[in-house]
Amino acid sequence: MRVRPWAIIAAILSAILAGVDVREGGRIAERVRSAVAGLPIEVRGQVLKITVSIGVALLQAGDLRTAIQKADEALYQAKALGRDQVTVAPNPEPFPQVFQQRIFI
Repeated sequence: MRVRPWAIIAAILSAILAGVDVREGGRIAERVRSAVAGLPIEVRGQVLKITVSIGVALLQAGDLRTAIQKADEALYQAKALGRDQVTVAPNPEPFPQVFQQRIFI
């Protein structure tokens, strides 16, 4: 397989985090984004710049399908805003609280 420098490589990662609030979920996602973006990737002598966009969403009442949909929407918003960033889906709860589970893609 031939890899061209302008090739776009994408991966989708899902993770469920228990016992974190909205801010902490966003901070964890940002640490992941920053760590991956900082990795030097060399292909045929050329270093490629990697960008990472992550969408974060709340898993409510065990509704995984809706959580994945909202995380996906947040991911596409991050891409639309310029890529290489974390976007958190709107939280329907009016006040920050600790949630049982969080999911991000």
